[in-house]
This record gives sequence, structure tokens and C-alpha cells, in this order.
Amino acid sequence: MLKFSKKLDYALASLVYLGKFDVPKNARQVAQYLNLSQPFIANLLKELTTGGILKSVRGSGGGYFIAKDTRDTNIKQIVECIDRPLNIASCISSQDCFAYSSCPSRNTVSFLQERIISLLEEISLFDMVQASSHDNYFLTKYTHMDIKNEIFKR
Repeated sequence: MLKFSKKLDYALASLVYLGKFDVPKNARQVAQYLNLSQPFIANLLKELTTGGILKSVRGSGGGYFIAKDTRDTNIKQIVECIDRPLNIASCISSQDCFAYSSCPSRNTVSFLQERIISLLEEISLFDMVQASSHDNYFLTKYTHMDIKNEIFKR
């Protein structure tokens, strides 16, 4: 089953929280909001900073903020920063599998991989921030037909 790690889940929640503000927030504030330990959040925010998703400011009033416009950061970039490249099967990125050349499901799995990555590239941090405040945000952004066409386009 394809599943985001807890660390990625917390990174996304931290970024949505930070994306709601125009001023830096420190690790303590983010940890309190998410009800998580401050050391864990501090390390996570540092990792997001190293990955270029966040920037940090030291000193009084310092903290972390989104490095660029939230429209320019997508979920795929965040996934790759925290969990490294997304692969739904190990053989997608490597020919190490003994059955690589004769695998009957390789083409289907590759297709699914491409569609998932495409969807992750399409959804921005801006979308996530908006969706956190508007229950029907994605329903208004996408119609059922748009999603169906996106998933099955070739």
C-alpha cells in the first residue's frame, strides 16, 4: 500500500501552518500548534530548510518561513525533501529486480508511478493551505471529469 511516512505527514502539516503566516514562526510555535515535541519539529524544520523548502531567520522574532511563493512549491518537492524520491515499487528506479525484463506488471506499475508523480507535482503548497481552510477547495478546483482525465491521460 502506498503510504506517506509520519515524518512526511508532520512536514506537510508544519508547512501548511507556516504557509498561513507572513512572519516567521519558531519551532516551539509549530510544535505547540501540532501538539508534537519541539526537538522533533526543530529537526524537521531544519531538514526542510536544508532542502530549500523553508528559510530561517535567527534572533528575536526569528523562526522559519516558506522559502518561496507557496504556488511554486509542490507536494512532490516536499516528498523528495523528506522521504527521497517516491517509488511505488523498487523496480521502478532500478533494474536490480531479477524479473525486470520479463515482469508482467512493470508497465502498469510504471504508468501508476507517472500518474501519482504528476498529481503530486500539480498540487502546490498554496493549494494545501487553501484546502486547510475550505472544506470543498479541491472539489471547486477540480471537477470529477478533470481528475479522471488527469489520471488516465497518456
